[in-house]
Amino acid sequence: MGQIYEAILEHLEAEGMRYRRHDEDEVVVFGITGRNGQWEVLVRARQDMERLTILSHLPFSAPETKRGAMAELICRANFGLVIGNFKLDMNDGEIRYKTSLALNGEPLHARLLGPVFDMNFGTMDRYIPAILKVMYGNSSPAEAIAEIEGSSRAPVTSKGAEGECAQDTEGAKPAGTTLEELRRQFEAALAAKAGATNPSLSSVGKHDSEEPSLAPVGRTGRPS
Repeated sequence: MGQIYEAILEHLEAEGMRYRRHDEDEVVVFGITGRNGQWEVLVRARQDMERLTILSHLPFSAPETKRGAMAELICRANFGLVIGNFKLDMNDGEIRYKTSLALNGEPLHARLLGPVFDMNFGTMDRYIPAILKVMYGNSSPAEAIAEIEGSSRAPVTSKGAEGECAQDTEGAKPAGTTLEELRRQFEAALAAKAGATNPSLSSVGKHDSEEPSLAPVGRTGRPS
C-alpha cells in the first residue's frame, strides 16, 4: 500500500466518511450530498506517478440528443475554471469533474487533502443546476453558465452536516419551481442508478489509464 493511498484513507477516517475501498487498485469510492444534488466520487492514488486523482461522477448520462449542448456547456464551464475540468464522453454521455494533485516527490499529508476534496465537491455542486437546466430544461448552455458564474460564491467546504458539501448559496439558486422540478428528475435518475445490482469497479479507464471506470455503487457518505 502506497503512502498516497494511506493518506487518503487516513483523511476519510478522520472525516468520518463511509467508503468502499479497492486496495488492489488503490481506489476508494463514496457518495456526497451537496446543496444541489448527490453524486459519486472516485479517488485514486497513483504512487508510481506521484499523483492523486479525484473524479466526481454524476448519476445520469446525457442523452444523445443533448450531448452537443452539454459539450458546449462543459467547454464554457471549463474556460472559467482555475483548477480541474469537466469531462463528457460523447459516446455514452457520461459526465465527470476531475481534479488531480501532482506531488513531485513530496509526501502527501492527510491534513492537506481537505482543500483538495473541497475544491472538487464544491465545483461539482456549483455547476449541477446548469447541467440540469440544459439536460432537462430549455436553457441554452450560455444562459445556464451565465446564471451560475454571475453569482457570488463563498469558499466551499465538505464539512457540512450529514455529509453535505456545504457552501453559501445565498442569492445563487434560480428562483421559481423550475429547478425543483429538474432536481426531482435528477433524484429519480440517482435512485435508478443506485438500484443497480452487483456493482463492480474496473481498473482500466475507457480513455485514460489513470482513470478507472466508475460502475454504479450505492451512496455512502458521512454516517448519520
